[in-house]
Amino acid sequence: MYVIDKVAIHSDIPSIQFACDLSECKGACCSLKGAGGAPIDQREISVIRKAIPAVKKYLSQSHQQHLNNNDFFYKYNAEYALQSVNDRDCVFAFRENGIVKCSFEYAFARQEINFQKPISCHLFPLRIRNFGGPILHYERLDECRSAVKKGTDEQILLYDFLHSSLKRKFGNSWFNKMRSIFRVSPSDIE
Repeated sequence: MYVIDKVAIHSDIPSIQFACDLSECKGACCSLKGAGGAPIDQREISVIRKAIPAVKKYLSQSHQQHLNNNDFFYKYNAEYALQSVNDRDCVFAFRENGIVKCSFEYAFARQEINFQKPISCHLFPLRIRNFGGPILHYERLDECRSAVKKGTDEQILLYDFLHSSLKRKFGNSWFNKMRSIFRVSPSDIE
């Protein structure tokens, strides 16, 4: 386990190679049966609520209806998560050419909103647990085998693939410090 500025990082993260391959996985992370919705931070609730009018037009009728009849999130214990439709799709997911996509990211790319997506989605497959402070861990999913293969084939480290989301969450200085620690020597990391 590494600790960088009070953020704990599981020791396997520096050596994981990963790069999403949407052509293979078809956006499975936004449509996992029985997985529940993606975790959200309570502070994201108001930001998401403001973005709904801009993203709703990209959603299917069933997803729009779900939003009309339900809140977009639910609370479990002291945590919050996005709703899913039919115990599968994220309520904010839509399909385009057979690929499940995020309506926030879609609207963000078109400069319709300034919220890219929930940070847990942006960081995926890294997850943050909080046990007296944030702990980053890698969530292994069969649906991401193609991303592991692509990362391995192209020699892309997970933390480099997720550089923009890690900087968004923890800041540039933290990311640069983490990267310099992990780049010291591969044999020191393993």
